[in-house]
This record gives sequence, structure tokens and C-alpha cells, in this order.
Amino acid sequence: MGNCAGILLKYKNQCLLCKRAPGDSLPNVWSVPGGHLEKGESIEGGAIREFREETGIQILGDLDYITYLDVPNSRKKFYLFMYDVKYKVLPDLDMAIDGGEHSECRWFSKKTLPDNVEKQLFFVINKIF
Repeated sequence: MGNCAGILLKYKNQCLLCKRAPGDSLPNVWSVPGGHLEKGESIEGGAIREFREETGIQILGDLDYITYLDVPNSRKKFYLFMYDVKYKVLPDLDMAIDGGEHSECRWFSKKTLPDNVEKQLFFVINKIF
């Protein structure tokens, strides 16, 4: 499998993070919805598709590229985009195609970030907010 991409949803001074399911990759770690790009798929298109599959939320509009994160124990990159929303939305993990990859999703400010946020993402969030 190739590179990965995901989206950090932003509302004012808060971001949406999802806690990885216990039996999945990065168990019980707070991260952003995202995953592997499909063959021939653009990085932005893959981020939008993965976000929709994992949250049930359709992104309509342009994404802002933030940076890439290194995928641990790999040469792969995780391309991170940000998308500003006008109101807070919460994923319906039960209805999302791949909602089972997460056990819960919540909105956090920089001050309320949980301890178990993916390390590289933690530094990115602290720079943005």
C-alpha cells in the first residue's frame, strides 16, 4: 500500500479528533480520519474519500494542505489537510462505512487535547491553534 491522507476538521479554535478502535491500527490513540490512497487517486481526493468512509461526513469545498507526517516504521507519508466548518458536526460512526475504525469522536481545543493524541499530530495542532 502507498501513502495515506487525512483531514483535520476545524471549527473556530477547536478540532475534531477520533479515537482509534482498540483492535485497529494505533489502538486507543486520538487522530484524524484518514487512510491509504487508492491506485490513481489524488492525495486530496483520497483524504476526502477516507474522511467520508470513516465519519459519514461529506466534505464539500477545497482543503488546505498543512503538512505530511511520517508513518511509523515505514517510508510512507500521511498527508494532512485542514477543512474549516461553519458549525460543529459529529460523525455517526454506526452509519459510516468504516466507522468501526474509531470508538468515538470529539471536538477539542488546544487546552483540552487528550494525552494520547498521535505525537506528530499533537505538535501540528499546537502550531495551528
